Amino acid sequence: MLEILPREKSETAHQYAFRVLRYNILHLNLAPGQLISESEIGEQLNMSRTPIREAFKDLEKAHIVQIEPQRGTFVSEIDNNLVSDACFLRLTIERAVMSIACKGISADYISQLDENLFLSSYYISRGDVDKWFLQDDAFHRLIFRACGKEQIYNLFDDIMLHFNRVRIMNLKEVNMALAHKEHIELLDAIKRCDEKQALEVLERHLTYCVTHCN
Repeated sequence: MLEILPREKSETAHQYAFRVLRYNILHLNLAPGQLISESEIGEQLNMSRTPIREAFKDLEKAHIVQIEPQRGTFVSEIDNNLVSDACFLRLTIERAVMSIACKGISADYISQLDENLFLSSYYISRGDVDKWFLQDDAFHRLIFRACGKEQIYNLFDDIMLHFNRVRIMNLKEVNMALAHKEHIELLDAIKRCDEKQALEVLERHLTYCVTHCN
C-alpha cells in the first residue's frame, strides 16, 4: 500500500510525486515487478496524471521503474549487477571517509552519532524497520558530514536505491540488531581512532546484503 508523505511547501507536483514514489519503491511498499498506474497514483496523491508521468520518466532514468509500451509501468526487479556495483562504489568511497573519521571528528558529531544509536535501539525494540532504516541512513550521512564530505554522499543517492532495497529486504527477513551492533562497533572504532577495526567492520556491514541477495 502506498505511503503518502507530507508535501513540502516548495515542492512542485512533479517533485512531490517523484519523492513519494521513490520512497515507496525503496521501502518495498511498491514491490519489485509490481505494475503501477498513473491514474491510481494520481488519485491517491490528488493530482493529474501529467506530473505522475513525468515522475515515471525520471524514475526510469535511474532504472527504478521500467516503462513498457502497451503494457504499462513496472517497478524494476532487483538487478544483482546494479546492487553489486552500488556496493562497490559505496564501499570504495566510504572506506576513504572512514579513514578520515578515524583521524578524529568533533565531540558534537560524536554526540549526534550516540543519539542516533539511541533512537535506532528504540526502533529495534518496536520492530519498526522503516524508521530504523532512516536512522541507518542518517548514521552514515553524519559520518560523511563530520568529515566534510556530505555532497559526495548525495551524489550516489540514485544508484544506492538498488543496494538499499536489498538491505531493507534483509532487515525484514533477518534482524536489525546485527546491523545495529555493527554501527556500535563502527562508532567505537571512530572514538578510539582505530582505522583498521573500523574498515573491517565497514566491509562486513556493507557487503552482507550482496553476499545474501542471490
